[in-house]
Amino acid sequence: MWSDLSPLRDMLTPREIVRAGLSLKDSVYDVIENSNWKWPAEWLPKYPTLFTLPVPTILHDTNDTLVWRDLDGNHRRFSVACAWESLRTRADVVEWFHIPWFSHCIPRQAIHLWLVIRQKLKTQDRLRESDVGPDVDLSLISCLLCETVPDTHPHLFFECPFSMQVWFQVRGLSGMDSIPPLLEDVITFLIPISKGRSVASIISRLILAATTYDIWLERNTRLFKRKKSAVAEVVQVIVSNVRLKLVTFKFKKLTLRSRSMLDSWKIPSACLIHEGRFRYWIYEAAWPVRCTGFVHHKESPVLQGSCVFSYYMLSFDRGHSTKLTKFVLVSFVNRTVSRKNVSNT
Repeated sequence: MWSDLSPLRDMLTPREIVRAGLSLKDSVYDVIENSNWKWPAEWLPKYPTLFTLPVPTILHDTNDTLVWRDLDGNHRRFSVACAWESLRTRADVVEWFHIPWFSHCIPRQAIHLWLVIRQKLKTQDRLRESDVGPDVDLSLISCLLCETVPDTHPHLFFECPFSMQVWFQVRGLSGMDSIPPLLEDVITFLIPISKGRSVASIISRLILAATTYDIWLERNTRLFKRKKSAVAEVVQVIVSNVRLKLVTFKFKKLTLRSRSMLDSWKIPSACLIHEGRFRYWIYEAAWPVRCTGFVHHKESPVLQGSCVFSYYMLSFDRGHSTKLTKFVLVSFVNRTVSRKNVSNT
């Protein structure tokens, strides 16, 4: 009742509590009688708020627990998360939240993309004289990538000729070939798919974050280190960083479009997971066909219902017919091997 965490300790001193005939070891139960507080009458003029406090209901068969009252007045089991939700500053939820922040993001690039979208980078249009010193004429500063106009957020992402070329070379790797080199248009395109976990959604967001990050990095390298990189070099860094992230994933339930996109990134087959009861291996395949499992060369060993996985995993659509010529379809069900020659299916 009188612990250091109790707000009553801010009102009452230990001496006043003892003089009123109460004990410092009293609990809430000890100061309640017949569903009323047992406050001393002399406390009424001095502490009137004590007499207006609601009297809690005492549950004799339940142990005391620490609870937290949230912003809606509900009592919940205390946790740091509950306290943080009640104390933190709130702002309006934005639609683009899932573009920089998702479970597969690269943290430093996600933080940078968040700053880019909020236009919080220290671009030249946001500089003040106190930032650069009295000897620098702000009117003469120009973009370090194209050296034509002062850099701004819209200019760097991606109106600048340099950053525009970078964007044109990387956007096709994520299925954004038709998206104009404007950050607003890119964000508008990504918002509807940003909550998904498809291959296109993940790669598109990784590409955008890596591109903005490395363009800003190139800009700062030219500013502080006086070193320049060509467009192809920046593109290579972007692609390498994204691919290194992609090879840490395990992809499953792939569509043909997703499989094609992963092929363009040269993702190894070890990153692809097959799910399902049936597995099919197609031998003597001259071109990829739609099937469940892996396409293997005819000399791949088949032992006790197992096979060496080394080629491509493709999706199978039972609603489509696929023409197979001189193919042998091997199906493995419950470790029983059956072979079936198929000419036209």
